[in-house]
Amino acid sequence: MKTYIKIILLTLIFISAYNSNAQKFGIIGGGDLTKMSFSENGSTSSYGSSKYKHTLGHHIGITMDIPFSERLSLQPSLLYSTKGVKHESSYSQSYSSIDINTGNVVESTYRSESSSKIKTSYLELPVNLKLSFSVGEIKVFGAFGPYVAWGISGSFKGENSFAGPYGSNTEKIEDDIDWGTSSNDMLRRLDYGIGYGVGVEISSFQIGASYNQGLANINSYQKGEYSIKNKVIRLSVAYFIGKGKTK
Repeated sequence: MKTYIKIILLTLIFISAYNSNAQKFGIIGGGDLTKMSFSENGSTSSYGSSKYKHTLGHHIGITMDIPFSERLSLQPSLLYSTKGVKHESSYSQSYSSIDINTGNVVESTYRSESSSKIKTSYLELPVNLKLSFSVGEIKVFGAFGPYVAWGISGSFKGENSFAGPYGSNTEKIEDDIDWGTSSNDMLRRLDYGIGYGVGVEISSFQIGASYNQGLANINSYQKGEYSIKNKVIRLSVAYFIGKGKTK
């Protein structure tokens, strides 16, 4: 994978030098709707009322547009992005017992609830091939390409509560993500996948919506069949400066 990253970077440097008179540079940022998928033996994990939900994230960085022709171009970006997931689960059970003092039947309920949130930060390199079409004064485009990301920080927050006939209790957990490849770690740093999207270019501005599907299993312990993958729905706005112009 390190060799793959080096090849991408060297290719971008060569293309950049070759197209230095036409390329555009810009800043890019926006909001993300992120989630992690949890699966076992290829099937999505779901136990009882356990639910995995989207959480809000964001991205910001630099980008460039390298044209091959009037319609076809390459757009690499270097981003700081946040990803994560929310998890909620609950369990309840009712049962009957005999009060030894009165001999009466007593109905009791045991209930537990838990919630947690994983938030991670990545340095991300997406490289998208763009196909654009002019519609009046604007350009409409579709984009597709791979991304590679490296986890740089992360946190885990959780809360568990229990209630029953003999009392209740709530405990909170907060810790940093342990990155690594051992069974004691939580996530692997390396993430990669495929992204695709659509958008419009108006003058020096570009507005786009995209979806990134992680292909890497970022679960630290990979001897079993349990996998964790990132999913991101992304809305971006970019502002370009440079010699390139929308045609």
